[in-house]
Amino acid sequence: MTNKENRTFEEIVNFFVPEEDWNPSQVEDKPILNLDYDGRDGQWKCLAIAEETISFKKMIFYSIAPFYIQQNRQQDVAEFLHRINCSIDVGNFELNFDTKEVRCRTSVEVIKDSINSNLIYCVVENNIDMMGKYLGGIIAVNEGRLLPEEAEERGRVEYPNWE
Repeated sequence: MTNKENRTFEEIVNFFVPEEDWNPSQVEDKPILNLDYDGRDGQWKCLAIAEETISFKKMIFYSIAPFYIQQNRQQDVAEFLHRINCSIDVGNFELNFDTKEVRCRTSVEVIKDSINSNLIYCVVENNIDMMGKYLGGIIAVNEGRLLPEEAEERGRVEYPNWE
């Protein structure tokens, strides 16, 4: 599970492989790891992607919501995601209107340095924390239990109550 030409991918593999809970697997021969997250706030799939050129090194980390957005709720969920994107410091939420998938994305790019375990940890922790915090709100809006502005208001506290 290595890519000799991509040191960033090697760093990512070295970060996740010892952590058995993540259950990492490489996507074909690409510098991408599929990962399973199972934590306090839920379970979902993740992707860790390494990009490396002569000019830069980049890691992108995605958490993927464990459900699809209902067709009739896409606009409401998109509004909720836009509202929370305006208030988060690192990363963002995305809604793919074709696949109806919600993803949380964080990343880091360096020019001269290498991506190391400290940077990877920050990218992953920020991502997992954001998805964990807002997943219940995304579910509530997707199920029609909350309007986007109501969910945004509830999400302003550290540990929101989505019920």
